[in-house]
Amino acid sequence: MKKIVSILILTSLSAFTWAQLPDVYEPMSRPSSGRVDSSSTTTNSTRTSSAPASFEDRSFAQRLVYGGNLQLSFGSFTVIEVSPRVGYRITEDLIGGLGANFMYIRYGENFFYNGSPSLDYTIWGGNTFASYSLPFGLPLAVQGEYELLNFEVFNPTTFEEERQWVPALRFGGGYFQPINNRGGGVYFVALYDFLWDQDVSFNRRSPWTLRASFFF
Repeated sequence: MKKIVSILILTSLSAFTWAQLPDVYEPMSRPSSGRVDSSSTTTNSTRTSSAPASFEDRSFAQRLVYGGNLQLSFGSFTVIEVSPRVGYRITEDLIGGLGANFMYIRYGENFFYNGSPSLDYTIWGGNTFASYSLPFGLPLAVQGEYELLNFEVFNPTTFEEERQWVPALRFGGGYFQPINNRGGGVYFVALYDFLWDQDVSFNRRSPWTLRASFFF
């Protein structure tokens, strides 16, 4: 397989949405009737029950976040990537989850040199990841992920390209700018692959991956 520089842009979408409802003023009952305004009481009770609970009281579904990567590029060099992810908010600062990877890459004719044929590659796999935002208002975050990708690797013994499962174990950190209290924000991180192999790794030029990711 030809050398490929892969900078995966992770675009994650958090699915938590709810509104903080204001306090409701409940008028006093009229002394002449001695009756309580039941409609006001009912409205107040309904709105109070719908207010968001503390983080510890949130259900499993309320802690789930959704997102992934989507990359589209067309022309002499075509890239189509769809990599969904599902995460779980373990704490207010820590998210862990699973993801899937699919990528189609095509080099058009004459891409490498005049007369070179077109080349097509299909990559798939999965990953598990974790992201931790540092407390105390620091604009920093650390990230880690383990990934398994299946793609064609050149075999020097048979002089043929064969499909293999290639692992990657990345850790790193960088800048984090939160945009809401649901775990959303913008990440700019550098990740180092501790299993990097120049002969088989997806990014054969360097063990480093620079990534910009978005959580909403």
